[in-house]
Amino acid sequence: SFIKTSVISTASVYYFELNDGSQFNINSDEKYRPTDMLEITKMIALLKQSEKNPSFLEQKVLYLRKINSHTQSPKASIALENNKSYSIRSLMYNMFSNSDENATLALNPYIDTAILKAIYSAVQEPYPGLIDANYLTSVSDYSRLLKMLYNVGYLTETNCEIALELLSNNSFKDGILKHLGKDIKTVHY
Repeated sequence: SFIKTSVISTASVYYFELNDGSQFNINSDEKYRPTDMLEITKMIALLKQSEKNPSFLEQKVLYLRKINSHTQSPKASIALENNKSYSIRSLMYNMFSNSDENATLALNPYIDTAILKAIYSAVQEPYPGLIDANYLTSVSDYSRLLKMLYNVGYLTETNCEIALELLSNNSFKDGILKHLGKDIKTVHY
């Protein structure tokens, strides 16, 4: 009905039952530009880097760049201050909890691209680099990242829990969350 009334142009649904593996897909061939997927893979790469260097997430980053607020996601609620230092952990929090594109840009130079490439390889997706506005994927392919976190294996259990916690604290409560009870904890982005 949303397509017929032009509220949306297309939609896809992928459902995977984590307990028994049953699944279904609606409009499975539709491809989308998943900027969120790019940010989730960056988070996984940063957490993977922290496994080799336990102090990595506390490393301070001097933030010197600011995006024009008109290009910032409408979901964003907090902007980073210029000339202020933030830990990688707090930038990751802002990237997800506040959908802050400034935080994503600040983190890009600290991401090990070899690890990032390995993540895309692990989920059988082509490597789009740090920023690729033309990158396309399906919802079922996108879900492989969430399964990677839920099933534990690529990251330590602790880092999977950190990632899932970041994804469950997103301040954006519209979309599908608007129709779910507030007491239901949801991993989304």
